[in-house]
Parts: sequence; C-alpha cells; structure tokens
Amino acid sequence: MEKIEIPLPPLDEQRRIAAVLDKADALRRQRQESLQLTEKLLQSVFEEMFGNPRENPKNWDIVPLGELVADDDAINYGVVQPGKDFPSGVPMIRLGDLANPDPTMLNVKRIDPTIDASCARSRLAGGEVLVGCVGHTIGVACIAPAEWAGANIARAVARIRVKPGIPAEFILQQIRTPAIQHFFRGERRIVGQPTLNIKQIKETPILLPPHKLCDQFVKFYRLTVDGHSDKQKSTTLVEALFAAIQQRAFRGELDLSRLQIDPHFDLTTKAPLPGHRYRDGIYNRPGFFIAPPEIEAELQELETKLDSGPGDSIPWSEDYFKYRTLSQLLIPPFTFKNIWDRVVYDMEEAEYKNVRDKIFEYVESGILEQAFDEANKEIVFRPKS
Repeated sequence: MEKIEIPLPPLDEQRRIAAVLDKADALRRQRQESLQLTEKLLQSVFEEMFGNPRENPKNWDIVPLGELVADDDAINYGVVQPGKDFPSGVPMIRLGDLANPDPTMLNVKRIDPTIDASCARSRLAGGEVLVGCVGHTIGVACIAPAEWAGANIARAVARIRVKPGIPAEFILQQIRTPAIQHFFRGERRIVGQPTLNIKQIKETPILLPPHKLCDQFVKFYRLTVDGHSDKQKSTTLVEALFAAIQQRAFRGELDLSRLQIDPHFDLTTKAPLPGHRYRDGIYNRPGFFIAPPEIEAELQELETKLDSGPGDSIPWSEDYFKYRTLSQLLIPPFTFKNIWDRVVYDMEEAEYKNVRDKIFEYVESGILEQAFDEANKEIVFRPKS
C-alpha cells in the first residue's frame, strides 16, 4: 500500500475538481428525486380518482387479477437457467431492470438463442405488466417498453398481458399502490428467500371502475410518463457522466485549470412573456389565448362584476377560466395549486374535479404544456402561445 502512487494536483485544482463533482452529484440526486416525485404524483392522482384499493371507499367492482389476463395467454415466469452471458444473444430482463426500464437494453444480460427458444412462452411483445417476484424486489413493477419486444424475462419476473380494453397503465399503477404492495407482502412465501408465486399473483384483488374513468387516468398517466421517460434517459446519461468524471478525477486526468465561471451570471433571467404585453388592472393583456369577439364581450361583463367590490365573485365560467385565469391572470409557470387558488378566489361553486379535468383536457389538446420544476420539485404548467 505504501508504494501506491496517488495523483495529487495543486490545491486550487483539487478545489475545482471537488466543486465539479459536487455539482454533478447534486444534478444526479435531483434527477433521481424528480423520478420519485413523478411516481408520487401518479399515485396521488390514482388514489384521488379511485380510492384506496384495500378499503374501496367508492364500492367499485373487485376481480382477481387472473380474470383480467388475455384469454390466449397466462401469467408466467421467465427463464430458469439462463446460463452464461451470450454477447450477441437475446436480451433477458431481470429484476434490476424493472425499477428504471431502459428501452435501449444496452446493459441487460443476453442469453443463448437456444435457451430463449425453449422459453418462448415468456418472450415479450411489449406492453406487458412485469412484476418482481423474489426477494426485496417483490412488487416492483413496470410496463415493458415497445423496444423490449423479442426479449425474454428471468425466473424472478412475472409477465402479465391483460385483456384488450383493460389499460395496462391502470393495472400497473394499482399494483404500485401501498394496498397491493401490502397484499403481496402478506402473501409471499419464505423458502430460503421471500417469493411470490403465480397463484398468489392471480388472486390479487383489483378494483374495476368504469372504463371512462380508467381512460381519464390513462390519459393523465401517459402525459406524465412522456416527460418521465425523458427524465429516465437523462438520468442514465447523468449517472454515466458522473461516473466518468469521478474516474478521470481519481486518475488525475481531469484538468480544469482553464475553467472559468462568471459568479455574476444569472441563470434566472427571463425574457418577456410573449402573451403579456401590458398591464390592465389585474389582467395582463392581451393574454396567451384570444377569445372570439362574442365571448370577449361576455368576459368584460364578468370583469365588471368582479370589480364591484371586495368579496365579489362570479359563477363558474369555463370561458373565464381559459381566457382570463390561465391566459391573463396567472404568470407562467404556475402550479395546479396556483390555478385552484385563483379559481376559488374569483368563481363561486367551482368544482375541483371540473378544474382538474379541464387542465387534463388542455394539456392533451396542446394549449397547455406541463413540465417538472427541478428547483421546487413540482409539476408546473404554461400556456402554449
């Protein structure tokens, strides 16, 4: 040990390296937290719409998961004896691949095609729900990306292809609820290490609300996960970058002597908002969305009612919500809480569900954009002008 030589750059260089590593590590952790918060958002929306599956406060129908499996398929495990890694072989999805599914499959194990052929029944087509069944990963679940078509799965993973008309996203999110995770923990068998068998998975109680409500959730899920997938890809790149910087730093190959950072550079400076050209009382005119003339006349009458005095409000108006609340009153980016607070301040008898559904509708149609605010760890919206 005494003979090992360790590169020791000048103290100023060490400080620069430490600063870069600190920033890279902070970015890495923020990305991870962002992914976790997205999952918490999905879980919160699921339980708000459907309730706790264990308590079923809305009295939905409950069916065993096995009854929702496609008629020409069955829940099954994957390859029992995968053998040694076969570099040019068939990708095999293992437990560690479920938490953050990587569509590229760059780092997955590959198996001999003859072994894959002997386990064709567990081969993926893309879109299946995959559930971890062994050890501390029991209950970890994901939907197989389309890019995983043709890959196989390990023995510790269960594959579930649901019937047409049953959204895989709805089943996945229900499996991820604390109620179903608690069910899995209660049903597991401990023989050497905890396991969850096919019979127990088939018996998992699943809420079955009306299709229309499930479809509303799936729309929100897909809008949210589109951004989530981008975050997963960037997180993978950040992890690789952080590892590369660490390795180069410890090998003495990271030269930052010419790196100069302007301490006065302000990343928070923002350009003027394109939809807000001048201030007219509480309104920013002309706004991001321009109302048709006949609607604009009605909106100006509503403005007059709101200006009558303290405490005045108007009835719920979808037009006012779109062309005033979102377009002229709120300064982007704004959160759902900002939206709701403004709505209840201006409009009486406003219903949370109506406001929420309108936001989903506007995001889906493209007139609102949603993003994740890394600094405040929350979903934000902005009009698409």
